[in-house]
Amino acid sequence: MVQQKCDELGFLVETRKIPVKEISYKEVQPVAHEARAEKYAEMMRKGVKFKPIMVFGKRHKGDTYEVFDGHARVLAHRILGKKEIEAEITLVDKKGRPKSCH
Repeated sequence: MVQQKCDELGFLVETRKIPVKEISYKEVQPVAHEARAEKYAEMMRKGVKFKPIMVFGKRHKGDTYEVFDGHARVLAHRILGKKEIEAEITLVDKKGRPKSCH
């Protein structure tokens, strides 16, 4: 189910599941993310639920989502072979600018 709302900055966001394979990101601290991802994967196996990751939406068909919060959660999903992940998507226009609610 897709839910759209305005975030605290006045940008349009929607929450829904997205394919893990369509997510890209630049790792700033890959070793730290890998260690955290292993722990998260272990917790997920035990049924622990996590908050949605946060991504910027796609500008064009065929683009990927760019994660800005939740790198280790994405890696944990990949470790577990999960196909989808719950995400809060900041919708963007064709130039990559966040869409305003107003």
